[in-house]
Order: sequence, then structure tokens, then C-alpha cells
Amino acid sequence: MDVTTRFVELVALVLREHADRAGLSGAELARRSGVSQGQISRIFAGKRTVSVDHVVALASVFGLLGSD
Repeated sequence: MDVTTRFVELVALVLREHADRAGLSGAELARRSGVSQGQISRIFAGKRTVSVDHVVALASVFGLLGSD
């Protein structure tokens, strides 16, 4: 597994864990973040490279900085 693939999977894991802890569905996360539900689904599945803008938008829903 290459470094980029592993990174995408780790980002997906962290975002899924925060969503689960917050009890947020993909639809609610999409509504709150402005990232489409389809994109969130692909991110959570590790099938989409996550843009910095999306990381920041999703992190803000959880009260985090993108760097967290």
C-alpha cells in the first residue's frame, strides 16, 4: 500500500470516528459541512482523495481545526 492510499484511509477513519461519536449521519454531516453526501460517502469509504477544503469543512462540524 502506498503512502497516499494509507493517508486517505487514515483521514477517512478519523472523520468516520468523529461522525460516529457525534451521532451524525452522512446526510446530516453533509448538511452541516456543505460537502455533498456523495462525497462524504466516498471519503468515508477511502475511495476519494480528500481536499484540504473538505477536511476543514468537515473538521469544523466537530469543533476541530483541519490540522487536528
